[in-house]
Amino acid sequence: YGYKQGKFIPQKKEKYKGTYPIIYRSSWELQFMQFCDQNPSIVKWGSESLVVMYEDASRKNSRHRYFVDFNIDVKQKDNSLKKIFIEIKPFAQTQPPTQRKSKYYKDKVLTYARNISKWKAASKVARQQGADFKILTEKGMIDVKY
Repeated sequence: YGYKQGKFIPQKKEKYKGTYPIIYRSSWELQFMQFCDQNPSIVKWGSESLVVMYEDASRKNSRHRYFVDFNIDVKQKDNSLKKIFIEIKPFAQTQPPTQRKSKYYKDKVLTYARNISKWKAASKVARQQGADFKILTEKGMIDVKY
């Protein structure tokens, strides 16, 4: 997942539809920003520019803002545009924790519950906007439909 952080400066500034500075929080996010900037099929992209309200399942009566990692507009083969919301996560964080004897098990369970809450809310917003919501991991893209 990589904990490299910094500011990204796009070469194709006209494609970026978010606020500056563009902050990447991992080497994977940096790679994805470079991909968005250079890929001609991605006509517009934003980083943490989509805010989704969600109820945190790991805490009662707790509303929060979730900043989806990326939202992109992709030109399809028929020249139509497809909106996609993308979260970048290690595959392990997309799966329920299994090692009950780990001293971090409780934290992993709470993190997983919080992530599911975020992804359910983002999936709902995506449907309302005619977009797809996906999670990009080191194992590939996961379609999210809650």
